[in-house]
Amino acid sequence: MKSIKPLLLLFLLLLITNSHIYSSPPKVTYSYSGAPQYYSLFMSLETGIGATDYLRLIWPEQIHVTFKTEVVVNLISFSNNLQVATAICVNENVVGTTVYHVTFGYAMQPNTWYQI
Repeated sequence: MKSIKPLLLLFLLLLITNSHIYSSPPKVTYSYSGAPQYYSLFMSLETGIGATDYLRLIWPEQIHVTFKTEVVVNLISFSNNLQVATAICVNENVVGTTVYHVTFGYAMQPNTWYQI
């Protein structure tokens, strides 16, 4: 029993150190003809990520209307309302999937809201 207590304590410490991703509902902007022009995802990372790290985005079903393998995405910082990076978001190439990966080459700061 004595050896289990340190392991439980270590497990609890690992759970506490995990970071959170905060987000708000996605937004779709439509053109005058009614076609989607662009999609906006809003997020804040509790610990941030490095310039070479990637994000794994799962597009909400209600805004994923086309099956594209690549999507150009802009990263906009809410702190100064400037576009800080542009990258290509790549699909996992599985038919019907809404999972994409993107690396911006920009270190996203912790507790800062971004629009993708």
